[in-house]
Amino acid sequence: MSGDSPHFEKIKQRVIRYDVLSSLRAAILDGTLKAGDHLIEAEIAEQMGVSRGPIREALAELEEEGLVVKYAYRGTFVASFSARDVREIYSLRCLLEGYAARLAAVRIQPENIEMLEDILNSMEKAADAGNLDVLVEKDIRFHRAICQLSDHSLLFQTWSKLASRVRLFLTLADQVYFTPDYIVGTHYPTIEALRKRDPDLAEKTIAEPIIEVGETVARGMEEETGGEIQKDRITELWENVLKGRKLVGG
Repeated sequence: MSGDSPHFEKIKQRVIRYDVLSSLRAAILDGTLKAGDHLIEAEIAEQMGVSRGPIREALAELEEEGLVVKYAYRGTFVASFSARDVREIYSLRCLLEGYAARLAAVRIQPENIEMLEDILNSMEKAADAGNLDVLVEKDIRFHRAICQLSDHSLLFQTWSKLASRVRLFLTLADQVYFTPDYIVGTHYPTIEALRKRDPDLAEKTIAEPIIEVGETVARGMEEETGGEIQKDRITELWENVLKGRKLVGG
């Protein structure tokens, strides 16, 4: 074989790494692997029929995503999340996506609006069919698209690191606290704000539902209010976000 021939083995190895990572991530997100489960490399490798190398690499990536935690001398475990974790992740989402929407609003093009509307149409179909997995997938895709449209590469990279945890919490929120129609409905105002090229409105319409979902999930976890959230609390949280943005020169 000549030196110009492709390295098929390396390509295959990359496919194995991706498949292992995808399988482990999916098992965590769908609840097959539960918080606190011990992830033993040798056992997983045997079950998947691969060497321990791809398992180790996948677990390192999942640790980076925040889905697993590694303890010295103990091993790797599926991460547990507290109400505080939920609030921290959603408050960061609020800042990132709110700013992304502001940036997107001033550079949005008609074809971008059409793309967002296509995603929303897919969400509507998933909601009508009661397909939670597809609904969450399209929901994540919608918010990813907003971040991409900001044309802010570091913002998008930071948001991407949260994506797996966001998907986990969205699944919980959609299953327990909100109806599919409600989830879909929160996205219409953002599209309209972007269509109007209104940065302030775009930020507000994308950030407020994020705050509401995050606070509702957090309160539900704390069993303080049975998962209910008062509108004055949403307003208070939103005002705090705006104050925080001004403090950092936003």
